[in-house]
Amino acid sequence: MKILVFIFCLIAHTAGAQTLFSSEHDTPAGKAELNSFLVHCDDDCYFTMFLQVQRLDFESSSESGAMYRVWNENRDRYILFGIDANKDKKEAQIAIVSSKDGEKHILGASELGAFEGFRFEWKGLSYELKNLRSVPYENYSKIEDSGLGFKGELDFEPHSIEYLFLGTKVTQFVDATSQNINPEWKNIGSEQVD
Repeated sequence: MKILVFIFCLIAHTAGAQTLFSSEHDTPAGKAELNSFLVHCDDDCYFTMFLQVQRLDFESSSESGAMYRVWNENRDRYILFGIDANKDKKEAQIAIVSSKDGEKHILGASELGAFEGFRFEWKGLSYELKNLRSVPYENYSKIEDSGLGFKGELDFEPHSIEYLFLGTKVTQFVDATSQNINPEWKNIGSEQVD
């Protein structure tokens, strides 16, 4: 049984402070770990998650990655995004795929150990994924939009979100203050900042 260890981190941000809840996950090649949570907003919704992938499986024929999937209520339509293993190049890459067309879009390369953020937002039938990265400045760093992203049209109403970790070792960070899909997270995040 995997024990999730949650710690609280505060990161200075120009718009205010963020509260990140972290958890560590280690799944062997060919195995998966997943967990889902319901979306508690109607429209104009967003969430932000960060991943720090230490290991991907480049050798076996099994899929490997640290991904997030936005599902409809029947769990037959989705958008899947995150960091997966490019087995041919033996490198990490940022990808997104939708059940609408089934085509995987490679947004760019990543590196093992990199701190990669994902902000997913939707309003009406439109959605947008933004990749966030830490940008170093003198004596500090700041989380900023990397310029990698994807826009598309939804063919379903988002109902739940799951993390899906396949043959990877990863630290996940849930940004409690930069989301509106779970009011309980927002309240906990606000209490930590006060």
